[in-house]
Amino acid sequence: MSSHDFRIALIDGDPAIRAGRRLLLDSQPDMKVVYEQSQAHVALGEIENQLIDVLIIDHRLQGTDGVTLAKLLVEKLNQLEQIVPAVIITGSFFTFELLMASIRAGATELVTQDSPSSELLDAIRKSCLLYTSPSPRDAHE
Repeated sequence: MSSHDFRIALIDGDPAIRAGRRLLLDSQPDMKVVYEQSQAHVALGEIENQLIDVLIIDHRLQGTDGVTLAKLLVEKLNQLEQIVPAVIITGSFFTFELLMASIRAGATELVTQDSPSSELLDAIRKSCLLYTSPSPRDAHE
């Protein structure tokens, strides 16, 4: 992993989707999956110990939804005075209400499950470039 890679966390209850996304993201020259979790409550307890530039959270998680988890993670990192990574919410579809709730929770991008892979990659790069300046990596190195 080079110092210019975007460090990505995948939080998704579906192991096949996580595996596919990991393969896609790790194949990119500027991306590396550094954290994966299927359970929201575990991610909430572990995320503060991770160096992450982008959180990719699926909306449908066991025990809670992705928007609630994003809100809780953003609040927790703010309380700990840690750098909050960009947040991308994924889901099968987004209603207007879900879109607004995602924005209020701190999401920087929303990507549907049936979108082309290029849309997720673009969302990651855009979120990192617009949302993380200076880079969280630089603050921790």
